[in-house]
Amino acid sequence: MEARAFGIETVILVPGAFTTGTDHFAHAETPAYHAIEGQYAELMTRTAGLGERIQAIDSEHGLAMDVHSVGEAARRVLDLPAGTRPSRVVIDGQCKGIEDINASHHAKQVAFLEKLGLGDLSPAPPQA
Repeated sequence: MEARAFGIETVILVPGAFTTGTDHFAHAETPAYHAIEGQYAELMTRTAGLGERIQAIDSEHGLAMDVHSVGEAARRVLDLPAGTRPSRVVIDGQCKGIEDINASHHAKQVAFLEKLGLGDLSPAPPQA
């Protein structure tokens, strides 16, 4: 927000969980001590196949969620003319609804800045 007064725009890229192109799940292990594993009870079995379930949700929405999607989102935002770039871009095939939360947060932030007489520092709306 402080940088806007100097004509500097910022964009926050918010990636979701990616199962392709990262080592996100590569180092996931069960606890080394059975006493610790027992404390987690059924959680250990509930997380089995999590990566496959995330991929299924991505496919449900017709999205190929690969880390390259983040780079593509950055390129698309940077191709927009100055002053029209969104403040946040969510790259999330699971469509968890964070866009609604971001829109509500943005509206509250803009209203507060207006009350302070700093409306010109309001960020651009997040990408819907």
